Amino acid sequence: MTTPEERTRAIKKVETFLIQIADAYKTPGIPPEIRSEALSSLRHYPSDYDMAKAVREAPDVFGDYLGDT
Repeated sequence: MTTPEERTRAIKKVETFLIQIADAYKTPGIPPEIRSEALSSLRHYPSDYDMAKAVREAPDVFGDYLGDT
């Protein structure tokens, strides 16, 4: 069973992954259409503010993000 903290950590890890894909210097071999899709997804990705609000309003769904722990 996934815990609220694990769910929040997964969301933050996906954000980091999308940022890496979007960065042509960190991942030079990514095709342009994939890079474009990552950038498009990041435009609408939940910010830290949004995630903090989600944790407050739905603690049974999202938990505090504790970094890479």
